[in-house]
Amino acid sequence: MIADYVDRVDHMWVTPNVVAAEIGVHPETVRRWLKQGKIKGVKFGRQWRVAVEEFERIVREGVDDEFDDGKGGVMVAAPHLQ
Repeated sequence: MIADYVDRVDHMWVTPNVVAAEIGVHPETVRRWLKQGKIKGVKFGRQWRVAVEEFERIVREGVDDEFDDGKGGVMVAAPHLQ
């Protein structure tokens, strides 16, 4: 019974590393977005987690993260194109 609950909980959250790998950014970028509130997440102790629903939204829509790349251009993280 407890194992079923733990398994269900584990599948409701993903790590910043999983998000980063899927959208092609560094895990620290995902953590920065979490701290800035650009994506929704929660902290379990010292570790960030992203709800599966938010993860799916990020993969589908991308994250608006405009910043100066130091070369006069702007970069925006977006979903993978297939």
